[in-house]
Amino acid sequence: MARERISSSDRCWRYMKLNHIAFAATLFYVGYVFGCMNNDERISRLIRGGQRNDANLSDDGRKAESVQVESTIDAPAGFEKSPVEQIEIKEDVESPAMGIMPNKIAYANGPVIYNDNRRTTSINLLGERHSGTNWITDHLQECFGDQIPIQSNFTRFKHWFQFDDVHIRNDSAVVIAMFRDPYDWVEAMRERPHHAHQHIGMQWKDFVTTPWVGPRRAADIIKMEQAKEEGVHMEKAGCLAGYTFDEVIPCSTEDSIEVDGYSSYMYELRHDKSHRAYDSIIELRSEKIRNFMQVPQLHGVKAFFPERYEALYMRGTAYFIKQLEEVMGLKANCTPFAGKGVVAHKRVDPAYMEWMNNYHDWEAEALIGYVPRTPIDQEDVPLTPEQLDLTLSSRQSNAQFK
Repeated sequence: MARERISSSDRCWRYMKLNHIAFAATLFYVGYVFGCMNNDERISRLIRGGQRNDANLSDDGRKAESVQVESTIDAPAGFEKSPVEQIEIKEDVESPAMGIMPNKIAYANGPVIYNDNRRTTSINLLGERHSGTNWITDHLQECFGDQIPIQSNFTRFKHWFQFDDVHIRNDSAVVIAMFRDPYDWVEAMRERPHHAHQHIGMQWKDFVTTPWVGPRRAADIIKMEQAKEEGVHMEKAGCLAGYTFDEVIPCSTEDSIEVDGYSSYMYELRHDKSHRAYDSIIELRSEKIRNFMQVPQLHGVKAFFPERYEALYMRGTAYFIKQLEEVMGLKANCTPFAGKGVVAHKRVDPAYMEWMNNYHDWEAEALIGYVPRTPIDQEDVPLTPEQLDLTLSSRQSNAQFK
């Protein structure tokens, strides 16, 4: 039988068809492989380098079931009752029998765990002022303090920027970073700006737009004059909290004067050794969030837990404590804090909330799960006792410190 003759044009068309089929099959296979990798938590975490990707989540992706709560709650010491809002709540918060699953209320991916086998030698708390660090430290002291040190620092004191130190520990620290709602945190700082004495007694607009800095004082000025006479560069001189001269004001311990109720005088400068101040407190907050979220990459970290104060207060600490038990191989000797089932916020000027919505760095906030909120009329929100006291007396009494 005569073999069918195929023209060169038909042959080319058949080759093109086969190539298209092969290309489509390759794309399908690659998609399948990456799908499997992302469905595997360990491989997925490896792909992401241990970093969270909450910024890419939709609002719905960050939320668990929502319910409307009709009463306010009593907060732990140092935090006030405030108005009720639509909240996130999850009925079943029991930890599964095997492994640590993501905490759907607070974060999409749960804690970052690097070394499951190494013995934990300390729990280290980090968090800005007014972020619930004292409350959670006392709670963890009750739970684990008889078994392991509970420390309010890592490479620096808990409030300050952290840095990498290759000589610290041996991948044995469980680090917990506490965060608070940005509107409430900035307002709490305005009411009582610990360490930031130049910002005492300001109204909200001045507070959020004034550069985050104060003047150098006598001891620093003397150091600068001596360095100039001796031809010595001051930028790298050792200062407070392990900072250099171009990272902090003041540098000298003698200039870090204590003001009753406002802690010792100290402003962190930009975390780039440029000797420049942050333009505002919200710029400081954004950089501090990014710094704390990089802590899992530092030496000495066994596990890292980023926690929102509101989430712990709303759902309670039972699941959080159970996670810590599994990571550390220890048994807590305490009663977990019972969740109140509500998220409460401070009474603030709606114009302040609008300003925050327009000018704050919400990409940084997305790293820890916060999103903009709708402003609420002040008439609908009663003053807390602390806010009422501040309104009546603090502005006058604080004027002497400006």
